[in-house]
Amino acid sequence: TVGTLQVEPGIVIEQAPSAGARVRAGEAAISITVSARPGEERAPPRVPVITAQPEETPAPPPPTPRPGPQPTPGPAGAAPTPRPTPEVVAGNVRRTRVQIIVPEGGVREVRIVVIDETGVHTVYREQHAPGDRVDQTVRSQGYTIIQVYIGNQLVQEIRP
Repeated sequence: TVGTLQVEPGIVIEQAPSAGARVRAGEAAISITVSARPGEERAPPRVPVITAQPEETPAPPPPTPRPGPQPTPGPAGAAPTPRPTPEVVAGNVRRTRVQIIVPEGGVREVRIVVIDETGVHTVYREQHAPGDRVDQTVRSQGYTIIQVYIGNQLVQEIRP
């Protein structure tokens, strides 16, 4: 119920920015309000609710030179040959905040798997009851796919 207006559950009743507004990805927060039956506000959803938000990652520190051979003296009056300076290169590290609301249907395992340049990694695995909220910040490197499984079933792939 919104004021005196009766609205069927599951209908978007408010949103910002307004319908039809153009926004650039990552530049504006988007919020929606969805109607619910009185008393159902805390009921677990019928299907999983999954959101993912990329987080700002601090700039990597400048490359760090490693010790190497000393400069080689050249002929008299010539500048010495500079020593090689291999660099420690930090890859394209990403942080993504993944939030999940576990759906109805009993206690099940929630698993978050990251596929990135370093391989395939399970970064979260725990049992949850319906209505539980999972909030995890996932780190990955380079091109990334984040998979969310509930009860051994893939329910969403995220490509941040």
